[in-house]
Parts: sequence; structure tokens; C-alpha cells
Amino acid sequence: MKLSRNILVVDDETRWLRTIDMLLNRHIPEARTYTCENSRQALQLINDLDIALVLLDLNMPALDGRQCLGIFASTPPMSE
Repeated sequence: MKLSRNILVVDDETRWLRTIDMLLNRHIPEARTYTCENSRQALQLINDLDIALVLLDLNMPALDGRQCLGIFASTPPMSE
């Protein structure tokens, strides 16, 4: 079984998304980085893609990172 190298970065500040994306691409070039500006987008991507790592801002408007993490943890395949 081949391991996923997909990384999801979630932050409501675009500047941080670009910075983290750039750093990940530079230091882990074999990984594919996906970015989202809010938790709702992240929940959609987590269901559509095989994500190996999530970097999640805990302080976001609407659905914050803690709530999003709770949903991730209870949703397959993350709950497995």
C-alpha cells in the first residue's frame, strides 16, 4: 500500500497559507499541499482526498479549528 503524501493546510489568513505552502513545497517537494481558508472547505477536501497530515489554525471565524478537528476525528477515514 502506497502512503499518501497529501498535506492539508487550513488558515483564514491568506498570508500564512502562502508562507506555509511555500515552506512545505521547498522542504517536502514530494508532498502535494492543499490549502483552505476555512473549515468548511477543509471538511469537503478531507472527504475527497487521501490526506496524510492536516495543519489547522484553531482560531478561525464561523467553524473554528477545534470544532473542525472534532468533525475530522469522527468522520471516516480519519476516525479509523
